[in-house]
Amino acid sequence: MSTEKDFPMPPSQVYNEQQIADSFGTAFDQPKVLEGYVDDNADAEPFRYLSHWYVTDRASPTPMQRVALPADYVFAQKSLSIAGWLQPSTSASKSPASSNLSITAPEPIFVTLDAAEYLAFDRTRRYRGYWVGTADALYWLQQPETMRWNGALSQQDLHVEWRAALALLSNLLDLVFTDERTAAVYARSTMLDTYKALTDQRGYEPFDKELLVHLRKLVKPHLLEAHPALLQDCKFLRSLMTYKPPKLDSLTPERILESIAVAEARSQIHPWVRKDQVKPATPLQKQS
Repeated sequence: MSTEKDFPMPPSQVYNEQQIADSFGTAFDQPKVLEGYVDDNADAEPFRYLSHWYVTDRASPTPMQRVALPADYVFAQKSLSIAGWLQPSTSASKSPASSNLSITAPEPIFVTLDAAEYLAFDRTRRYRGYWVGTADALYWLQQPETMRWNGALSQQDLHVEWRAALALLSNLLDLVFTDERTAAVYARSTMLDTYKALTDQRGYEPFDKELLVHLRKLVKPHLLEAHPALLQDCKFLRSLMTYKPPKLDSLTPERILESIAVAEARSQIHPWVRKDQVKPATPLQKQS
């Protein structure tokens, strides 16, 4: 069973969250790799990876219609369900808990999460992306479902701007605010001056400034948490939030998707893209 494609419908066997540990032990709990951050390993809950996921509303008259993740990162609407393919742990074969169970899980299983509590954004390079928290585990949202049911928007369609914000944040964290020292330097510079200085220095643009302006409200809260120097009134963020571009007519849906692909190639982080769709980095980008 491969999850490198979209499945037309959920399989005959569907698991709820409570059944994961009961049936498979820790076979779907991913190993945690620490990167030296202050809050590393602060979460006692297991890490799990959810691919080809989608969100539906159990209270809706059209329960198969895909709905967006909550913009405020809180699942106040308790009728929302998240479903997708849970990826087996890379160390599942070494799990003592799973070895004592009669059921093995060498392949992904289809699960539904009916009690999601919150969303979180992880800034670390290894785990960068959007995570769903429940009382039992943290789920990394990877490739969303692309199927369009009855012509309606797919889950991927609904979250193009979320993917773009993730790509932009990756560029800003990996190429601009790389550590506290550089963050302090560029926090005292305007967004345009930072863009021009790094473009001249590297020979290619470190981020798409038009797309950043377009998505600044999505990006700003995460930058505020990235480094102590990135304060609400720092010059970079102040200039970003007050910048008035000549026009944004050039940001067509096609242009946004192209910019996302370039941004993901800059940082070489592709949590929402299938492996066969990854755009390779250019030599210049590899030197960054």
